[in-house]
Amino acid sequence: MELFSTTRGIPIVSREAMPQIERYDDVRLSQTPTIKIPSPSSSAKDELRGAVAWGVRNNLPGQMIEQVRRNPLLSAAMEFKSLLMCGNGIIPVLRTQDGDKWHDVPCYEYPEVNEFLEENDVNGWFAEQCLDQAVFNNAFAAIVYDPSVKKITELHHLEAYFSRWEEADPQTGVVKHHFYSNQWEVGTPAEDVLISRVLPPHYTTRALRYITGLEKDPRGIYTHTKERRFVVPVQLPSLGKPYYARAWWQSLADSGWLDFVQEIPEYKRALLKNATILKYHVKIHSEFWRHYYAKTGATSEQQKLQAQQAFFDNLDKFLSNNKNSGLSFISEQMRDGNEQQNAITIEPIKNEAGTGGEMLADLEEVSNILAYGMGVHPSLIGASPGKNKSINGTEARELFIIKQGLLAPIRERLLRPLYVIKRFNGWPDALHFKIANLELTTLDANTGARRVISQPMID
Repeated sequence: MELFSTTRGIPIVSREAMPQIERYDDVRLSQTPTIKIPSPSSSAKDELRGAVAWGVRNNLPGQMIEQVRRNPLLSAAMEFKSLLMCGNGIIPVLRTQDGDKWHDVPCYEYPEVNEFLEENDVNGWFAEQCLDQAVFNNAFAAIVYDPSVKKITELHHLEAYFSRWEEADPQTGVVKHHFYSNQWEVGTPAEDVLISRVLPPHYTTRALRYITGLEKDPRGIYTHTKERRFVVPVQLPSLGKPYYARAWWQSLADSGWLDFVQEIPEYKRALLKNATILKYHVKIHSEFWRHYYAKTGATSEQQKLQAQQAFFDNLDKFLSNNKNSGLSFISEQMRDGNEQQNAITIEPIKNEAGTGGEMLADLEEVSNILAYGMGVHPSLIGASPGKNKSINGTEARELFIIKQGLLAPIRERLLRPLYVIKRFNGWPDALHFKIANLELTTLDANTGARRVISQPMID
């Protein structure tokens, strides 16, 4: 049975049907709209509250995807950030101490851990978590408990696009359930919305033992249930957003820069489509036609018009054919009094407008602002058009290392489910999970890059 798909395949709303992209929803907690959710399954004992809308019309994730899809720089920056965050994948390490230094050594000596990581495709799971974190600044992970072995045996990624939080308990401020559906943008969710219990952010493993019945809660807060799927909260803090963390790059939409950058290609497309660009000015002597008509045998007005049109067609075909580049055009000269005059004169026209260089300065400015709002240096993703915008290898390497180092707290949060599983399943305390970084080296190291595991700080 597939745990993470709904049984009713209702399609996601198309771009044409989507409302105009709105500014980020900044309603207060007391004003946050909620959505009615159907009754829970028999295994869930708690009374459900409504789902908290993500955006004014509960379709902000879809709008964010549309914003990224429409902008090549945002798409490139999202790919860069998610891949850099993912690094070279998750590596189980054994942490040892040598004096005041800590060392992380790759460790594959625990068969149970190796089997879990392989069976759950942990690197694929982490790649999906990183992508959702980069785009939405929210990631959702679920674990599945197997009562037959009394351990957590499954780890799943829940797409942020389909995820919604339950409204918090007004007495405790605790969010108890996570709702999963592919129908948020088309109205009220169907009866087959997937409901999962949310584990508390503190004492997570202990609470899970109480819920699964492995231990008895002395305070009586958690009671044993038959639920087997649980969501581990991993959200990063966000100012004034208790439910869905705000994506920092949304300031680009709020400020209007995304709208502006979208108008630039539309303007240039209209310019190329509607502008009339003339390349040559052809001057024909007034006496040319009398000699031309006599040479072609045109005597009547109809014959003269046909001969003239044929001449124009051949001349235009010759001038507009790229294969004629470098060839010569030969014409006769005519006597005008005592002076010789060219029968045909062809002069190239210097076109000052509509050459394709319009708004390059604006494009350069907005590209740098978009990269700045994404937190990615423009030179790392090639977002700096114009001259003299390249940087040397040392600068690029240092920028890459700085950006990679800033991802440490985000990676730590995304790895939180693995540490919950480690504690619950009784894996060794010295076992940890690290992300292997790609470290760029200098030429004197005889290699362009190497894989390293970041060393932890002293506890």
